Amino acid sequence: MTTIVVLAFLTLGLVVTVALANSNADLRSQLAASQNDTRRATANAEKLYKQIIALGAKPDAQKPSAITSSPTVPERGATGLQGLPGANATDQQVAAMVAAYCAAHNGCSGPAGATGADGADGANGANGANGANGTDGAQGPAGPIAQSFTFTTQGLFGPESHTCTVDSPSSYSCT
Repeated sequence: MTTIVVLAFLTLGLVVTVALANSNADLRSQLAASQNDTRRATANAEKLYKQIIALGAKPDAQKPSAITSSPTVPERGATGLQGLPGANATDQQVAAMVAAYCAAHNGCSGPAGATGADGADGANGANGANGANGTDGAQGPAGPIAQSFTFTTQGLFGPESHTCTVDSPSSYSCT
């Protein structure tokens, strides 16, 4: 905020200085033009005064060069007293000056910098919900018939192991 206020006051000071310089230059230009007009008018009146005398008449006026001095630019006078301090700028005046300054100076921004390097990859996301079970497939073909198999049962005296042998597709014998 302080930087903006300082920029606003500097801009305001610059605007006032430029306005005063332009006004002073305009006044000097007007004074020089007026002095040139006075010189030409005096020279013209002097010619007419001499013509009247050459024709034998006595003018009822003073000689123009006797009443008109050659205009010069006046010397600069002494510096005057310092005036009273002016009122502080209002928030609206400061905002207007900052806006004007920024509008004339790339929106108060510098040029764009170079594009930076790509960043690191992010972490993997969480797994989604399991999908629905599919429909059961068709019955597969019958597998080969086992030649033998073993199983355990609980007997009166502890576990008992049995081994069976397949004799044919419909019969088997166990021990």
